[in-house]
Amino acid sequence: MFYLGTSLVELGLMVKDDYINYLKVIFEMYPQKTIYYIPHRKETCLKLKEIEKLGYNLKIIDIPFELWYKSQKIIPSEICSHYYATVLGNLVDLFHNIPKIRGFISPIFRFSKQNGLEHKLFLYLDSKGVIEFTEL
Repeated sequence: MFYLGTSLVELGLMVKDDYINYLKVIFEMYPQKTIYYIPHRKETCLKLKEIEKLGYNLKIIDIPFELWYKSQKIIPSEICSHYYATVLGNLVDLFHNIPKIRGFISPIFRFSKQNGLEHKLFLYLDSKGVIEFTEL
């Protein structure tokens, strides 16, 4: 399974300890799987070390995930990220042969409701019709 990292902490949208706990819950949902964490380019090394301590295998790539994914011969059984990650929608738009795609909805993170961005992102991803959303 691939988990695509986010810059929620670096953008000040989530406290680092909350993000680590969120990832711990996700990791525990897949006891029989190897889980690769693919960091967002803005994530800090210190945060990545904590994520690795949870049991995730770090897979650092230097190009956008969509480009890297296109070059792969073997695809994972599942690709996951936080439910607002637009990369999930990009995968659906760009590729025909895709694995299960899952967006995790976290109760500890919420966008400001003032401009409705969270709802718009969710509706955009939900409109793809193939992304499974899981509430934690």
